[in-house]
Amino acid sequence: MVSRGRVGLSVVALLAAAVGLSACLGAPPPPPPAPQPPPPPSPPAGVSCQALETLSLESDAANAVAYEAVVEADDGTEYVSFEAATDAEIVEQVAEIEATVGPVTEFGEQTEVGILDVTPTDDPRYGGSLPLGGQQKTALDQVKFHDAWSNDADGAGVVVAVVDTGVQSHPDLASNLLPGVDFVTPGGACGDPNGHGTHVAGILGQVDNTTGGIGGAPGVKVLPVRVLDGNGSGSPATVGNGIRWAADNPNGVDVINLSLGSLGAGTAIPDAVEYAVDKGITVVAAAGNCGNPANLPVNQCGTQVNATTYPAALSNVVAVGAVNTGLLTRASFSNNNTYVDIAAPGTSIDSTLHNDGYGPKSGTSMATPFVSAAAALILGHCPMTPAAILAKLQASATVAVTNFSEPEELVDAYAASATCP
Repeated sequence: MVSRGRVGLSVVALLAAAVGLSACLGAPPPPPPAPQPPPPPSPPAGVSCQALETLSLESDAANAVAYEAVVEADDGTEYVSFEAATDAEIVEQVAEIEATVGPVTEFGEQTEVGILDVTPTDDPRYGGSLPLGGQQKTALDQVKFHDAWSNDADGAGVVVAVVDTGVQSHPDLASNLLPGVDFVTPGGACGDPNGHGTHVAGILGQVDNTTGGIGGAPGVKVLPVRVLDGNGSGSPATVGNGIRWAADNPNGVDVINLSLGSLGAGTAIPDAVEYAVDKGITVVAAAGNCGNPANLPVNQCGTQVNATTYPAALSNVVAVGAVNTGLLTRASFSNNNTYVDIAAPGTSIDSTLHNDGYGPKSGTSMATPFVSAAAALILGHCPMTPAAILAKLQASATVAVTNFSEPEELVDAYAASATCP
């Protein structure tokens, strides 16, 4: 380092002498210095968050198995991912967790968690068109959100946590976003490099501002909780930590939207969901995209049609299947397992995208925020337990959808929010 400093000084001195000599000889002045590179971009306007990290311990072994552990830390329960190839390495990793975080009360193998859309795209849809794009208006009218708004129900005063890939600031979202958290990139800007979470948040809570589109609950406050990476995948431990963080948030979360899923139940996510529900928070989850034998997303379903998808299959969540937008038929990709509680539009749903755009996505991921929005409309008028919310959503849904293994009905936002029980 010292020699580099001396060389730097010598070069500066030589350059100064050369410039002076050129001036004396009447030579043209040297060219101006090269422009400095721009500073790194600031977080997008309207995005505010804290960055937290989920501890993850890796193994050097090629045959290592991924595990998740429940840990009783000083400030409450946390979930930790670790890898191990042998029993001895398990003991070693658990010992490190206990030395750095706290006692491990339970652990087991983990499966990857991912987003549940089937047609990712960044194709803008609105441009200079009407405030409501054609497909979005069809979906909103189909489940009677327009009628609900006329009944003075817009979700004002309700907080919904979107536990996902993050939420990017957007002209149609910024005023509804609360300060969130990023469990994926410590020190990051808490944006959304994937776009999935931003799309989900828009279906739920785009602002009623004559710009772009509108969400099912335009008065709701959205709490972004980033637990999935730019590829839309993550660990159960990170998702579990995100759910618990949302449940403990001082803003008072009323609904947690989980447009994500995993083929295994594991420990962290069921434990965190139970924690949230016990605090009176309604948890709404995507049923899964494994319903079409001819087109099974391997990363979501393996090779199994209607592969059981968690957390939707948990008994204490509202599991949402998808219908074809504008029709009363199950979307071909939607799971139709017995755990599905209710259905909502899920094909070609227009919503917000990162980079201030709009576009369509399909999946049970997209159907889920319609139901979260309906729950928010109910809670705007009627404080209710999660079990009562599910009962009200199902009792008020009277239009049957075909092609589900058990009769499912389409969520009705107007009927659900019209009166308190």
